[in-house]
This record gives sequence, structure tokens and C-alpha cells, in this order.
Amino acid sequence: MKQYGINRVSLGLQSANEIELKVLNRIHSFKDLEESIDILKAHGISNINIDLMYAIANQTIESFKTSIQKVLALKPAHISCYSLILEEGTALYKLHKENKITFPTEDEDINMYELAVNMLTSAGYEHYEISNFALSGRKCSHNITYWKVKPYLGFGVSSHSFFDNCRYSNTSSIEEYIDLLSKNSLPIESTELIDDTMAFEEWIFLRLRMKEGINFEDINSRFSINFLASYKPKLDKLLNEGLLIYDASKVSLTLKGFELSNYAFLTLLS
Repeated sequence: MKQYGINRVSLGLQSANEIELKVLNRIHSFKDLEESIDILKAHGISNINIDLMYAIANQTIESFKTSIQKVLALKPAHISCYSLILEEGTALYKLHKENKITFPTEDEDINMYELAVNMLTSAGYEHYEISNFALSGRKCSHNITYWKVKPYLGFGVSSHSFFDNCRYSNTSSIEEYIDLLSKNSLPIESTELIDDTMAFEEWIFLRLRMKEGINFEDINSRFSINFLASYKPKLDKLLNEGLLIYDASKVSLTLKGFELSNYAFLTLLS
């Protein structure tokens, strides 16, 4: 892969616990992850991200802590940590609705998040975005481009692109992808034009996902507004609730704000 310019690989471990992996219907094991990392490093790729998940059905603080410890022992360049989101139509959602499976409570979800933040930052990882942690010099360039609403191009099946205020996604069919390219046609499956309202909302909630937050000069220039003057009452409300901090130049979420980010976003955009 390296000879073709691939310099970063992300591995979706989700959990080092075999029972939790079965709940997620994953067929790999932690040993598979270790072997994959060995293969990547043997071929000169050391910039590796590992995805972890918490709030999995029947997961405990202790089992999540063990997963983090096992991942830290591998010293990956980057770690992403996401709370499980139940999506309608999935097997887990159906089991949850039928009360056949138990998920951690909201408080336990927050406790797991705080555990991850404390353990990963103590191990030398910078908490630079709500769910992302990196060793020095190893932040994810693509994700930062996405969070800063900058243009990017995706190549390959199911890839996504964003430029000229339009979002594109390629077909998920390998056969169709090859067929369209052989006919000198772009393999684009869908497009979405981003209007000014949507662009402003995305700027807010994507940039606030990052620890550096929103620079007032940047947003004022992009949307021809005085953000601080227009949003000060809402900023003060969230400030008093301990969810954000701001000064004359920027605003950013606190750790509590990261934990309750959806509420913070809705408050600002309502």
C-alpha cells in the first residue's frame, strides 16, 4: 500500500472484549488487530489509528478500561473513541426496543467518556477533538479538513468529496464504479448542494467539535456577520452552564461541553 501513497491506516477495533465484539456482530478479535498492526509496521506504515467504542450493550467501566489499556499498550499514533449510537432498523435497535438487551445509562456513558479522556491524555495523547486523540504530530489531516469545512476529494468506491459548496458521494458498487470509469463517466451516486444556512450551521457544530473552537475573525469574514455580538446571549447561557469558554477572539467547548455537545449545538442554532 505504501508504494501507492497510502500513509495512514485506521483499524476499527471497537472493543478488546470478545463478548462485546459479538454484541456488535464483529468477526475479528483483538489478536487479529495485533497481527494487522504487525503487518502494517513491517511494510513501513506506522501512522495507525484505532477506533474504540463505548456504551456498548452490557459493557462496564472496567471492561472499557481494559480495552483502553490494551490499545495503549500498542502505542498507536492516534485513537478515536465514539459512543455507540443506536440506529433504527439495526438488529441492536430491535433488541433494545424489545427489552432483550441492556445498554449503559446516560451517566455511565459520560463516565466512560471521562475515563477515556483521562487515560488517553495521561498517556500523552492530545485531546484535539471531541472523540479524537493523537500523539504529537499525528492528528488526522483529513478529519481536520472536514471539521474546518475545507474542500477535499475522495477517490474510490463509496468515497466522499466536498468542493464548490457541494458534497458528492461515489457509488458503493465496485462493478458500477469500474463500468462508469471505463465509459469516461464520474462514478458519482449522489450530490448535495450546501446553501448558506446549512454552511453556517455546519461551520458552528463542526468547528466546535475541535478543541480550538471557533475563531470569530474567521466566521465573521466567511459569513459577513459579527458572531460575538449576535450570539452573546446564547454564549453567556452556555458559559454559565459550564459548557463553553470564550474571549474576544474565539469560543470553544469545555470537557462538560464536549459531553453535552448536542445540547450546546442546539442551543446556539435554535
